[in-house]
Amino acid sequence: MAKQKFKLSSSIFIDEYEKEIELSTKRNIERLEDDKAIRKAHTKIVDVLKSENQNDNIYLSFEVYNNLVKKLKEEKLKKAAAKSL
Repeated sequence: MAKQKFKLSSSIFIDEYEKEIELSTKRNIERLEDDKAIRKAHTKIVDVLKSENQNDNIYLSFEVYNNLVKKLKEEKLKKAAAKSL
């Protein structure tokens, strides 16, 4: 009887462990996608500023940078909302 209990507990533990690995993998993939999105956003910001200012040496003020990032996040949320519909 004790062996059966142990087997049941072991299979539950293994199932939970596999679920945790799956969640962790999903989180890591999302984090990588976020990193890619951030890099893409930075490139986009610099490209826009270069085209507007015709200047390769661009230094962003903190406020301008935050506003641009906020706009990009809003665009991302709108796209996500449109996909979910």
